[in-house]
Amino acid sequence: MAKVELKQPVVEEIKGYVGQAKAAVLVDYRGLTVAQDTELRKKLRDAGVVYKVYKNTMLNFAFKGTEFEALANDLNGPTAVAFGLEDATVPARVILECTKTMPKLEFKAGVVEGTYYDTRSSYFQITWKLTVTYYKLCSCTQADR
Repeated sequence: MAKVELKQPVVEEIKGYVGQAKAAVLVDYRGLTVAQDTELRKKLRDAGVVYKVYKNTMLNFAFKGTEFEALANDLNGPTAVAFGLEDATVPARVILECTKTMPKLEFKAGVVEGTYYDTRSSYFQITWKLTVTYYKLCSCTQADR
């Protein structure tokens, strides 16, 4: 895909999602098995989330001049993007849920309703720690039964 004519439709597709999205979450999917990737895609699709893998340069072009432009610094290495078109919190919630059974799935960054979050964001760290603690407590409680 060296020619601009071939790349432009892909950038326009991404811009279409960007224009409708209330949230975008970037993840590193390296190390997922085919079965795990299929399960992740199904859960996201069932939740009304658009999940795609694009070249980082294409995402960068599409994000320019939008509220998602802050994600440009996180576009390195293998990257998949999850667009929340109806509910801004759904992509992050589904991805977080999937990380319980898919430890190789890693959150890179996201923009939710115009606010940028990455793994260094205090909001993300607090939410993540609470969720992990909750799941640990649930698994301990179930193990005691």
